[in-house]
Amino acid sequence: MRVRRTGVSAAAVAAAALTLVVPIAATAVPAAAEPVQAKARPSAPIVVERDRPAQRLHVRAESTGEALLDLTVAAPGTDWAVEGKESAVVSVYVDRRYATDVVVTGDAPSAHQVALGHLRRGPHTLELRYADASSAAGAKSVVVSDLQVETYARNDPEYAALRFAPILYGRNMAEFGDAYQNATTDTPLIAWHETGPGSKPGTSGSPTPSSGATRTVAPTPPL
Repeated sequence: MRVRRTGVSAAAVAAAALTLVVPIAATAVPAAAEPVQAKARPSAPIVVERDRPAQRLHVRAESTGEALLDLTVAAPGTDWAVEGKESAVVSVYVDRRYATDVVVTGDAPSAHQVALGHLRRGPHTLELRYADASSAAGAKSVVVSDLQVETYARNDPEYAALRFAPILYGRNMAEFGDAYQNATTDTPLIAWHETGPGSKPGTSGSPTPSSGATRTVAPTPPL
């Protein structure tokens, strides 16, 4: 689900960007590095590599709410159509707790958006780990050229959809191979939710979306 802000006035938007303080990666970072906003493009690409330490970023949430991570990523040398080179997978951790995976394929940068869950106002550590076990054998790295984290507070129009969004669990049926099949086949491409009027405001669990409620539509996998 990609949250967009079309048609919403600035006064009604309660999303708050997290401040990206400083990366603490395998390579040294100058002590005088200036803090930048999470919405800004990193001064240099962040490279997450196989058999290398994770990339860590210190961030500060300016408000409490549901968090989304937007990434622009590429996986050099991967190709969804070539067996053994389908994709590279990055596992995302927040404060050392696993949050989600990002499946990346192709040399060309592509945009991804994933949920990080509930974050409280204050400092947090965002960690990007190369997922060796689930990445294709021919994949070596993921290049992050853009990164943005936003939190959505309770009074934000998108809060309910984010708070109650379903968890997508990767397919791991024995008859189709190993336990990481979404890295090579049937990776969801799109998911969305709809909000519409209902006969009873506040009703939940009915076949028709109620007023103020959301309906989440199942992800569409690639053909």
